[in-house]
Amino acid sequence: MLVLCGCGPVPVVFPADDAGTPPCGPGRACASPFVCDVSGACVECATDANCGAATPACDSVTKRCVPCRGAVGCSAPYVCSPSAPFCVLPCIEGSSGACPGFIESCRAGVCASCNEADDCAAGMFCDLPHGRCVACLSDANCASATPRCHQGTGVCEACLSSADCPAGGACFQGSCRSPY
Repeated sequence: MLVLCGCGPVPVVFPADDAGTPPCGPGRACASPFVCDVSGACVECATDANCGAATPACDSVTKRCVPCRGAVGCSAPYVCSPSAPFCVLPCIEGSSGACPGFIESCRAGVCASCNEADDCAAGMFCDLPHGRCVACLSDANCASATPRCHQGTGVCEACLSSADCPAGGACFQGSCRSPY
């Protein structure tokens, strides 16, 4: 039930058009490229098959396509980082020459591309826990058009979830779109 207005002491109540009906399912499809997941929500992906080459893995929690997850998305010798969805070069701490590049440091079992902000290009930040250069570390590093920092990729986006979109909008690959 949806209360549209209160007229005097007695509220006027009208039934909602789709009370209890999920946004998608039999007879109610999501607009392409969204897909319907088992909960009846229009999402970016429900399985890896819904994702593309640049982001081939479906994160089962956020229902977003990500660069990697577990064994999906990275080509040897790279592996998916256990703490964020990006491919990293594994290494053994203390072994010389394990990491190519000018930093050549092994941090938490992965090769680092930076140790401090000065190691990154102008406008980039060093994500110290992961030793990688990124466009943002927090929402404060992002502009108003793309105000949300995706912690897994280090990229500023318009949205991280559908809650960041105007009413009725859904987040797809960092942009708000209509799911219908």
